[in-house]
Amino acid sequence: MAFKYSVEFRGQGAIARRLPSTWQAYSNLAGKTLLQEGRAVLQFARLLAPIRTGALRRSGYCVSVPLARGNNTTVLIGFRVSYAAIVHETHPTRAKFLEMAMRVMAQGMRARMESGIRKEWR
Repeated sequence: MAFKYSVEFRGQGAIARRLPSTWQAYSNLAGKTLLQEGRAVLQFARLLAPIRTGALRRSGYCVSVPLARGNNTTVLIGFRVSYAAIVHETHPTRAKFLEMAMRVMAQGMRARMESGIRKEWR
């Protein structure tokens, strides 16, 4: 005895139409959460940076940049003074201050990102 059955999905057109806007909303939340993480890395890097005049610490920046292709966002963190790279690479006691901040903050970043996106997602 053979059984015949069929499955019908209703509303699949509406679902297909909503996917791009849902993905865009998710991407926006991910970008916002990534920017918050970047700002936390910058704040920690400023604490680690050597201080003589304070110009290096004050020159720190964190900006969100949408990528040309797709809905992705990247976050740039750095220091604007001309000597920032030299200090970062060669300072006798505080070399690699931005790299150290990123390494420390990377621990648990995925979990914080997921949590931040979940909190905002509604």
